[in-house]
Amino acid sequence: MKCSVVTVVILAVLIKVLWPPPLPTKERTFEPYDPTLSTDIEARMGYMPSDFRDGPMETVLYGLSYDLQARFIRHLLSFVGQEEKVDKGYQQYEDSKIPVPVLDARRLDPPPSLDVQGFELLTLPNMEPEEQMLMQYEPLKPKIEAYLRSRYPDTKDFVWTFEVQRMKSDDYDGQIQPRTEGNPHLDYSADHNATKEFYQRYPNVADAPELIVNGHPTNPELKLTKLLGIWKPTNMTTPVCRNSLAVMDARTFEPEDHVNNELHMYFDMFGLLKIFTALGGVLKYAPGHQWYYFSHQTIDEVFLFTQWSPQDFFATPHTGILVKNCPEEFESRISLECRIGLFA
Repeated sequence: MKCSVVTVVILAVLIKVLWPPPLPTKERTFEPYDPTLSTDIEARMGYMPSDFRDGPMETVLYGLSYDLQARFIRHLLSFVGQEEKVDKGYQQYEDSKIPVPVLDARRLDPPPSLDVQGFELLTLPNMEPEEQMLMQYEPLKPKIEAYLRSRYPDTKDFVWTFEVQRMKSDDYDGQIQPRTEGNPHLDYSADHNATKEFYQRYPNVADAPELIVNGHPTNPELKLTKLLGIWKPTNMTTPVCRNSLAVMDARTFEPEDHVNNELHMYFDMFGLLKIFTALGGVLKYAPGHQWYYFSHQTIDEVFLFTQWSPQDFFATPHTGILVKNCPEEFESRISLECRIGLFA
């Protein structure tokens, strides 16, 4: 009994000592809000090097945290005073980001649409107070589906996928999803041939990629016509400002800008238990890219954008962005995102 207690105490101490703390974050300061400034902004974005020619990029994530590997390495290096080796790598990446104009899509006339630019904004009608604070889409699905059916009357069924909550906290604590910022990407590759080849090598498909590869889960006669991203703020009393979502006009997205990104995620730190594999996309910079966001998005507004379409390379790369000119009273963003497959 005494031996067991000692063992537990030793293990607890080791975990306390070795468990990596969050990566350090820099304090940000912003000028007071100026309502006379334009809502068109500039955001810094990280792109692949223009001379990247090595085929697909491979991203391997270990553990339940997106940054757990870097945290663990940095924590070990801290014991010998070398943690700046990790910090320098992060700083070099931040320094390599390119300033990109991001225009307020509310200024577009006519408003943007899924069929032209690849994105649009849906205002949900008659939201009840309890609906405004929801942390799930389930009660809102009838309203969203009714709108999409009016736009695409040939749609026979909608298939919703896993929902992701992104909360107010700035640091990942193992309970919430971190918010991306300045990392333009596609969740699913826009290269259809590469997608087919990838999932022949990795046939255990899960969540939204399964809709792309295997079609409708119960009716093989139905065909996937669109896979949409659905993004909305929730449980907030103010609009979103500081951490907004930006998307690229799909018409400005060219095949030569696209790099396939093979994602392999493991449950553990040692690559023994794989829990997720997918093929996404990252971007090379091109001056013709046109980026947009909806300023001061409210909880009754749903951002719809094209994650995948039957047309090669008609999709909307997207990323979180930092908006610096925000009213001080605006809350930090809480958002809910999901994908929905339209089948006809």
